Amino acid sequence: GKSTLAAQLAINWSGMGEHVCMVPLEMTEDEMTARLMANAAELDVRKILFRKLSTDEEKKYKRAYKKFVERRKDKDGSLTFFKPKSDMTIEEILACTYTMNPSVIVIDYISLLKGVDGDDQWQKLGAVARYCKVYAETHNVIIVLLCQVSEEGKIRYAQAIKEHSNYCWTFVSTKETREAGIINVDQIKARNGELFSFNLKTNMAHMRIRSMTAEERDSHSSHSITTKKKANRERKGGKPHTEGTEKSPKYLKDISDDDD
Repeated sequence: GKSTLAAQLAINWSGMGEHVCMVPLEMTEDEMTARLMANAAELDVRKILFRKLSTDEEKKYKRAYKKFVERRKDKDGSLTFFKPKSDMTIEEILACTYTMNPSVIVIDYISLLKGVDGDDQWQKLGAVARYCKVYAETHNVIIVLLCQVSEEGKIRYAQAIKEHSNYCWTFVSTKETREAGIINVDQIKARNGELFSFNLKTNMAHMRIRSMTAEERDSHSSHSITTKKKANRERKGGKPHTEGTEKSPKYLKDISDDDD
């Protein structure tokens, strides 16, 4: 889900007037285009990618594409791809994207950069994060770096990636979260900001990720509170009271104590 979340951020930013450049190191231009247009038209990405749209879906696709372009034109924003034709270092990628005059650069993902493999990969990835931090400050741009995490949600290979970031989000996708269409995001770094975790609602067929509605948050919070009370009773040796309560799904993060 990391590429889908990054693409959603890029779509939102460009729709707000930012000039966003996405650098997909894993996916092809066709795959990226299909994902973006599935998001815009609310169509199944597989139908777009494999050209299986019906006549009505083709019309919906074309209307959505026109609206997608017009909205960014009205806001003076843009969303472009830079797909390297060969392996490139982070320095080479940023030099190429510089000519596009972006305000946001999204790199998906940094373990696929040239020159970051080997036994000292953790040092090289840390150096990439450091280079991007300095570049972002000197060129007044936002750089979003995608990387892999372990099953426990820890950043693989390089804790320095977190240390050099201003904001750092991690999440782990499980069978339960995928079936529920929920991403549990841990914000583990927020420079000059408040740390808080949050849930997002997903529709992977349409490649869409959005904030949860107030009703959805309230529902999930009530589930979490019920589970917490039940656990407290069990720890105290009392019998759990199950009548009139519902079991909290495993995929939900406990956000009952969060203000937002």
